[in-house]
Amino acid sequence: MILAFLLGQLGDSNLKAKSFLQTINTDLNSGDYTDIKSHFLRRRDYKYLFDMKVFRPNLTAELIPRPPGYQNGKYWLIFSSWQDIELTADAVYRVYEVGGKFKIGKEVWEDNLRGWKIKNISYSAVLHPSQKSVSVTADLLLSGTASIALPFRLNQGIQLESSAAQPVLIAQPNELIEPHAGDLVRAGGLLIPWTDHPKKEYIFKYVDTPPAGVEDSITSHHAYVTAWWIPSLGRLPCPVQAKVTGPSSWHIRCEGNLVSDLHNGDKQTASYNCPLPISFPKIVAGQYTLMASERQNGETFHVWQVDPTDKSLALHDLQNMVRAADYYQSILGPLPFPGYSLYDSKNYYGIESYSHTLLDKSDTHFVTHEMGHSYFGGYAPCTYVHDAWNEGLTEFLDSVLLNHDADHTLESAFSSINDPTPLSKIRICWAHDNEAYMRGAYVMQMLESVIGKADLIKGMKYIVQMRVGKDTRWDDLRQYFEMASGKQLGWFWDQWIDNGVFPTLQVISKKTNKVGSEYQTRVVVEQSGTPLPFQLRFNLSAQGSGSLTKVQEEMTAPQEEYILTTPVPPDSVSVDIFGLTLAHIKKT
Repeated sequence: MILAFLLGQLGDSNLKAKSFLQTINTDLNSGDYTDIKSHFLRRRDYKYLFDMKVFRPNLTAELIPRPPGYQNGKYWLIFSSWQDIELTADAVYRVYEVGGKFKIGKEVWEDNLRGWKIKNISYSAVLHPSQKSVSVTADLLLSGTASIALPFRLNQGIQLESSAAQPVLIAQPNELIEPHAGDLVRAGGLLIPWTDHPKKEYIFKYVDTPPAGVEDSITSHHAYVTAWWIPSLGRLPCPVQAKVTGPSSWHIRCEGNLVSDLHNGDKQTASYNCPLPISFPKIVAGQYTLMASERQNGETFHVWQVDPTDKSLALHDLQNMVRAADYYQSILGPLPFPGYSLYDSKNYYGIESYSHTLLDKSDTHFVTHEMGHSYFGGYAPCTYVHDAWNEGLTEFLDSVLLNHDADHTLESAFSSINDPTPLSKIRICWAHDNEAYMRGAYVMQMLESVIGKADLIKGMKYIVQMRVGKDTRWDDLRQYFEMASGKQLGWFWDQWIDNGVFPTLQVISKKTNKVGSEYQTRVVVEQSGTPLPFQLRFNLSAQGSGSLTKVQEEMTAPQEEYILTTPVPPDSVSVDIFGLTLAHIKKT
């Protein structure tokens, strides 16, 4: 009787779980996520899901039992779809049974792995242009000791090869699965060996056929294989060895240094070694023509194009690459590889590959930005799990330091001041109107006004030298700028990086008196709109009779008085914050 009762309870719970899953998928299919909010225990936990739907509207949900070794929640709920590189990762949430109902709890962080990581990836890939696919064998060497199942990430739709020794159990959007020890569970973008005693080496075999309409594509002319096609753990960086087989007439490129390129009839196999730990292995291949090249200081720079080629564009791009490399190396040290290459593409925008990049012909002017990622993203990795710090530093390096704000990056940052999302919480680099780029670069310009350009560059160089192979976030960067400048910068991080609500500045009074042959104007400035007053820098400008006086001031109190000395009585006094502060300006 007791056994029958327990089985009945289990069956009833499974039916409720299945009904819950079907309800979630119905809400997803409707395109209106409003009802999904009601299933969350806390409002703040669904924010990432709602960010996801902007970039990935065709989400489905899978529900699996809590994997071995984890303690909280009865199930894991996975929201997934095919994803392009550097977009949102699948959102995975704990699910609890509360009062007979299922509720969605906290997100399972992608890099919450209790010390497990991939030490090295060695893969072989065979491109099949006629089938628009690539066959992959990935050999992963791991390190770690914790007793948990390992949730590898691998793009949705990639077909794994099953075996008698390791059957693949695939979760469905409207069904529940019951995994057993030894199964390989596939749920959305998760790939989980179902055991809490992981092995130190896993070999996965699978076929990747990118769907139509995404950036990744394999055609009779080219192959762009970039998006979540190698199993990863938390996107943490590791060295990669690649062996790629494709048509003999193609040029094949992977991260790192070419080891060999062997031709056999109509096939070739190119091997690359990337000792620099990276997070995003990729393949670029196709019917490329070398259109321009230059060797400088022992390094070689190439521009490769597919038909139709454009020689003048290639020479222009090459000039930009050489110019950028010369400047970057003068302030940050050598590039991680002996040169850099630009590959043009069809309908693909830029990838961080540290030895090369891939850009549509209309976007090749961004090559200097992508080269900057050789430092911020290459030497110092960014996983895009918690934030997108490297976009801000790279945008500052390229658009501000190299190109002197010619593209008005700094001006663009002001459009972000109404968004309360802190830089340290922007996980999707293209979300929030590119704030990770624009506000990130602007904040670096503000930091320059605090510690000076020399110490700012010194701190950037420390990051490049000391973060090699380490998962790096905004919070990790502060120590290097403090080391460079000798100044404590906790207040700066609190105000501009870990906060997204900025003050309002207003000149609330001004009074001018003549003193000798000059005029002194007492100006009272007020800041408001934040719980505590900020530490601010700005220029006070006084203008009158064709004369302009500008003085940089600092502010730490809700109100402060400043004295401007001018040769003529000013007609107007204003606060100029450009490059110094992010704030709203209220007219008097």
